[in-house]
Amino acid sequence: MSRTDGLIDYLIYDLQYYLQVPVVNRTGLAGRFDVDLTWDDEMKWDGTGHYYFSNPDGLKRVVLDQLGLELVPSRESIEMLVVEKVK
Repeated sequence: MSRTDGLIDYLIYDLQYYLQVPVVNRTGLAGRFDVDLTWDDEMKWDGTGHYYFSNPDGLKRVVLDQLGLELVPSRESIEMLVVEKVK
């Protein structure tokens, strides 16, 4: 996962994509950053046609080891748009 001159919000977007869970930015970081993370992972497909990544814990570890950012599970209210029907 690489970003050049990206905002922290771009990293949050990428983390949500790879982890398939909401990620809330509580870092307080501002500015632009270069990020280049590499970890052992593989995209796989389940029986319903959805993809997932085989090593989310590896991503969490590399974010901590290389960026010093810890991903902490928590429960909180977040705004979400739900589309119930498309015409």
